Amino acid sequence: MDSAKPGDYVMMHSLQSTVHQNGKTGRLLEFSQDIGRWKVEMVDDGTVVSVKPENMMASPAAAAAPAAAPAGTVSAQGERRRSAR
Repeated sequence: MDSAKPGDYVMMHSLQSTVHQNGKTGRLLEFSQDIGRWKVEMVDDGTVVSVKPENMMASPAAAAAPAAAPAGTVSAQGERRRSAR
């Protein structure tokens, strides 16, 4: 994943210590040069994991993006979605 950049969606594979994340989709947050891993926010539950580039592959954003929150709920960024009137 040489061309990976923050905001890209990826699918996890061949993970050893967090096997339950294999096959799941996440969004790249930042790359840590110190440890050679990406911080990845998992789409399904928002947890952040540290993943080697060789343990992820590109995933289409349309299939990976979470559905829009229903009206009247608060987004992960703290923004309130208004009801349609």
